[in-house]
Amino acid sequence: MCFRVIADKIKLLSVCRGLTAQNVADLRAMRHDLCNHLCAISGLAQLGDTARITGYVSDMLGLLAMNALLAGTGCAPVDAILADKLNRAREMDLILSLDTAPLPALGLRDCDLALIVASLLDHGLAQARRVTGRPRQIHFTLKMENGFLLVRCAHPVKGARPNKALAAKVRKCAAKYGGVCRFQLKGGTLLTEIY
Repeated sequence: MCFRVIADKIKLLSVCRGLTAQNVADLRAMRHDLCNHLCAISGLAQLGDTARITGYVSDMLGLLAMNALLAGTGCAPVDAILADKLNRAREMDLILSLDTAPLPALGLRDCDLALIVASLLDHGLAQARRVTGRPRQIHFTLKMENGFLLVRCAHPVKGARPNKALAAKVRKCAAKYGGVCRFQLKGGTLLTEIY
């Protein structure tokens, strides 16, 4: 039992290790953005343009509220991964749409759920980035449906070769909990569903 707990902790740390370095870079970028926003507000204040200040602050607060709503599962590692992937999608000029909801207490280890989410989104972002001449959008769902956890990821792909390593990793992780995986490639879009 002790070894299993240690193994779970190691899996969670390996999933989150890359996030830590990215979080430091994100914090630096956020500090820089905050400084820029404060300079803009200060400039508007010097001009005495209170209407534009109010509008500017409202826009900033709206964006913050939207980001909080998009990644609210209640599972801290998964929420951190979703926030990180949203930022990466913006940097890559991709559209990542999330359909998430607060999750009840599940019999899943956080590290396993985080591994599935990170694997699917990393693959989706990498594949969508290579696509040209059509929409580069990833749709990701993580919520309860009919009493079961649903994880769904749909994204465009270039070429028709399935990623066998990704499928094996996700199937192995889902099988621990009696989960069922389905992969379907149709019309240049890969749909992955896990119940």
